Amino acid sequence: MSATPLRRVAPKRLRRGRGPTVEALCETHAALVGERQQLRAAGADAATLERNRLEIVRCQWQLAQAFLARHLPGRSARSAA
Repeated sequence: MSATPLRRVAPKRLRRGRGPTVEALCETHAALVGERQQLRAAGADAATLERNRLEIVRCQWQLAQAFLARHLPGRSARSAA
């Protein structure tokens, strides 16, 4: 017999407490931006620049999620109120 969960489980990408730290993501972001500057200076093609841009966007999204996970009160704090 299988049980049906009573509430939805958040997708892995939205779960807190997992993944790189804010500090690691800041370093990754800085490296990606530096790479973009080098690519532009070297006259990289549009496809290469777009790949780099998408990596930067993904990193910024992860960074925002990491900041939220760090600074928003946890579920236990909300349920206690």
